[in-house]
Amino acid sequence: GIIQLADTVDRETNHTFKFHVYGEEDLSMAKHSSNRSSVEVSVVDVNDNTPTFLHPPYVFTTTENQTSGHRVGKVSATDRDEGNNGRVVYIITSTGDANDTFKIDQSTGVITLSRDLTQTDAGVVFLDVRAEDSPNGQVRRWSTTQVKVLILSVDEFSPVLDRPSGYNLTVPETATPGFTLTAISATDPDLHENLTFTLIEARQDFKLQGENPTSLLVNSSLDRDPPLSRPGHYLFYVRVSDGKNSVTAPITVTVTSVNEFTPVMTQSVYRAEVREDDVMGHEVIQVEARDSDSGPDGVVTYSITSQDGNTFAINATSGVISLNCSRCLDVGAQDQYTLIIKAEDDGSIPKSDFSTVIVSVRDVNNKVPVFASGVFEGSIREDAAIGTTILQLYASDVDKPPANLTYALENVTPAGWLSIKDVSYVVTAAVLDAETAQEMKAIVRVSGRPHNTTAPIPIT
Repeated sequence: GIIQLADTVDRETNHTFKFHVYGEEDLSMAKHSSNRSSVEVSVVDVNDNTPTFLHPPYVFTTTENQTSGHRVGKVSATDRDEGNNGRVVYIITSTGDANDTFKIDQSTGVITLSRDLTQTDAGVVFLDVRAEDSPNGQVRRWSTTQVKVLILSVDEFSPVLDRPSGYNLTVPETATPGFTLTAISATDPDLHENLTFTLIEARQDFKLQGENPTSLLVNSSLDRDPPLSRPGHYLFYVRVSDGKNSVTAPITVTVTSVNEFTPVMTQSVYRAEVREDDVMGHEVIQVEARDSDSGPDGVVTYSITSQDGNTFAINATSGVISLNCSRCLDVGAQDQYTLIIKAEDDGSIPKSDFSTVIVSVRDVNNKVPVFASGVFEGSIREDAAIGTTILQLYASDVDKPPANLTYALENVTPAGWLSIKDVSYVVTAAVLDAETAQEMKAIVRVSGRPHNTTAPIPIT
């Protein structure tokens, strides 16, 4: 009457067996049945099942601004055993979180924050969670799963540029593409690492290179001189964005002129002419120099570095040379002047060129003829024939060329006795008579138009 197992049993599959037992007699090979008995066999649980997580792997998400006690997520495991053999306990066994940021409810598997999160916590944390059963006096069974927690940044703040009020920069016009003007950097209180910098209204003249800090570079020629004649000032903007929030700051670039070119006089030698009677301020000639620089570097100032005396002056701005005195020129004393003209630009390191101006003085008939003698005296015999030469007149004119001098007799006494022959010879014009007059007189006038002078002529 011993009941034995005919096969293995599993309580989780069938925890109770029910059947009937009959007692029988064997009399003369005839079977006789007795009363039937019911038997119920209960299978006692043994801790033979391991807890199993329901939905591994687990990925939970939270944000950097959550506080202590915030629920992050829940893990769940089941154990087919009954009682303590099937009661699951949850434990965090290892963590990539050195700050013990997370904790787990042993009974429910709910994972919560053990402290307030900060911006520095943004990132990914991996937790190893173990689910184990709680047998009485038996070996525990357990399993593990990995939990990935994403701590997301909350974009609360805008980036901050290193110079929020703007960038005031200078660059020489000779800067070539690739020249670095400055570095631009920004920070973000949200601890964003990927900030994006862009230029606004910069056209193709400037560009950014690099991430953070980024470099502002020249991207095209900034030459202010012809033929490009680029502007001297640029205004554009830089914007930095964290993907959600952004800030903008102005950039002002002043292009400084570089004194690249030397003034060049349009002529190496200038020639001019003045009259003897020109007055102060009379414009003699204008010199000119050309400088291809722009701005002050291309402004030319003129000066006379060498001349005879202080006869001429030059306008420093226009290059006009004028007479510095009135009627001070005398072709007889000096008929030519040589001036050395300097043309200098206004660059910080000035450059210059030189030219020669030759001024010729033109004579003006402004001199009075001068007799060789203050008085012309002569004598002649009474019996001299008509046309006899008594004396020769001589006068000079210092004008160049000298004026053509003419002579004339005035107030001849006695009348008609004297005349001029062959331009400058005084000759008798009548038969002389000592009884009528012992002396002849006249006034000689020499004329070099428009000037003339006179001298007496006494003749005995």
